[in-house]
Amino acid sequence: MDALIKAFAPEEFKKPRAENRVNPCRLVCRVSVQDYNLLMDRMREEGFSTTQDWLYSQIKKYLTEKGEYQ
Repeated sequence: MDALIKAFAPEEFKKPRAENRVNPCRLVCRVSVQDYNLLMDRMREEGFSTTQDWLYSQIKKYLTEKGEYQ
């Protein structure tokens, strides 16, 4: 079988890389252009460099308020 693959499909088939993320789960939300621009301005004012950093801080704050973290 290896000989057939080499003869008719000589390109190597690479296995997909395993996910190597500290936080592998994803959340998605759509917002209006106006809300997006306002949010980006406020995030930059507060010193967040990425939307992910800001959103994750909001999630942690929410869960802390709900008693999930001590």
